[in-house]
Amino acid sequence: MRSLLSIAVVIVALTTPARTQQKASPESYPPPGRLIDIGGRKLHWYCTGKGTPTVILIAGGGAFSIDWALVQPKVAVSTRICSYDRAGLGWSDPGPAEDTVEQTVSDLHALLHASGEHEPYVLVVASIAGIFIQAYQRVFPTDVAALVFTNSSNRIGFQVKTRAA
Repeated sequence: MRSLLSIAVVIVALTTPARTQQKASPESYPPPGRLIDIGGRKLHWYCTGKGTPTVILIAGGGAFSIDWALVQPKVAVSTRICSYDRAGLGWSDPGPAEDTVEQTVSDLHALLHASGEHEPYVLVVASIAGIFIQAYQRVFPTDVAALVFTNSSNRIGFQVKTRAA
């Protein structure tokens, strides 16, 4: 009985601070860039540096613009560089219920044009975002100067065939 009381006291002690802390509001952490309307939704867009071509950083998976915090200042010394948060990530508004490659490409194209940046762009990605820039280049080939893959696959469904022994 005494051990149950001790356990109950420990549980209450550990959970009380968590329940009394205030939840951080979006105003607590303002975006480093600006929010750009792409037609009823806003995406976070952060640019630094000057020059051409403009380098666009696209984080992979569930990552967002902050993942490029060590890269962006270094590249900004020699050219214009921008990072953004895909729909539903970081400071960006959520996108449609089904987040497809086509929707991501459409969002990026709308963002680039609404931002006033000039093509052609060097698209730099990490991880799964390699899929997005390949699709972007196929749809808007004149907008792309180069594709750079960092820790990324440049093929989907790539199969390696082995010889039978």
